[in-house]
Amino acid sequence: LNLPGGATGGYSWHLNQLWATASAVLIWTSWGEHKGPLYTEFYYPALRPGVTHLEVGEHSVVAVARALLADTDVGRAMRERLSNASRAVDEHLVCPCCLVRFYSALLFEIGARQNLTEHEVSRAWHAQ
Repeated sequence: LNLPGGATGGYSWHLNQLWATASAVLIWTSWGEHKGPLYTEFYYPALRPGVTHLEVGEHSVVAVARALLADTDVGRAMRERLSNASRAVDEHLVCPCCLVRFYSALLFEIGARQNLTEHEVSRAWHAQ
């Protein structure tokens, strides 16, 4: 269960650990009147509720957790499907190489919008 807030290493770190360990991920998405996660990551547009993770809130978390943890064919199938999806999120969206690709593309896009050449952006990137 991913709850924004006091996780050692931060919110992003905790969620990335869940993906990396092929966990069945539940994301809390209900905060009073607010619907949806309080924090989002760059890869959230690629996530699909019910496929890559399950969304829960104060009124659904117990029922969803019970269904997921049930020692039934349905519970086992849910865990396996979500575990495979977590592995895919980790391998294609948040792995170290994925992060390098994302930030490289982001910096090149920023450079392009500032009319910098690819060489200037690359030089700035490697200077750090």
